[in-house]
This record gives sequence, C-alpha cells and structure tokens, in this order.
Amino acid sequence: MMQKIAVVASNNVVTGPGEGEYILIYEVSPSGIKEVSMEPNPAINATMHRGLHALRRAKDAGVSSIIVTEIGPPGYRAALSWGLNIYVVPDGTPVNDALTMLIEGKLMPAKGPTHEHGHHGEENHA
Repeated sequence: MMQKIAVVASNNVVTGPGEGEYILIYEVSPSGIKEVSMEPNPAINATMHRGLHALRRAKDAGVSSIIVTEIGPPGYRAALSWGLNIYVVPDGTPVNDALTMLIEGKLMPAKGPTHEHGHHGEENHA
C-alpha cells in the first residue's frame, strides 16, 4: 500500500515544522521510497504559529504522516484534527535515516506536543 509522507528539512536534516527550509513529500510503498516534491516551507515567512503553515501544506499535499524534530501545542492539535500522524526524531537526524526508521517501525506517533508555548528554545523569559 502506498502512503505519502512529509518531512520538514533543511540541508537534508529533519527540522521542526516552523524552521525547515523545505517540505519534502515522499511516496512510500513496498517497492521503495520515491521523492515526489520538494517545495519551500511556507512557515519561513509566517510571523505566528509558523509550524501550522507547514502542517497545512503537508495536509493539502495529501500526506498521512509528517516527520519533524519538535511540535508545539497548536501544531499538534491541528495535526490530530486533520488526521495527520506526527513522528518526532532527534535533532540532527538525516532525512533518509528518519524515513528508514519510520518504514522499519522504529518510530511511534507523537502522543502530545514536545514543548508548551512559543517556539522551542525561543520562549520569552521576562
């Protein structure tokens, strides 16, 4: 069975949905993995809830799953409501390794956001 998977990445390394330069779309089937598109991440130019822009684009591309390094509460809620599976890999994971981990069943869908508010690592501490 063929499925479409999105990976948000920069320089062939998985990133968060609001940070990656590109959204890579792959078709995964028993015969292998095929990249079907690479497009600029619309989140790059967003000023708020950047990750939501990337997730919406992935949803519109017809993917069933998306691989990222982090996901905030708004993105997690949106992904759930849109029926997207979110898979989280460690920072620095190459795209090909992340796809292999998913195909081999080594990744489980995220059970919640990876951080609370604001962008991971950029919370305002006044």
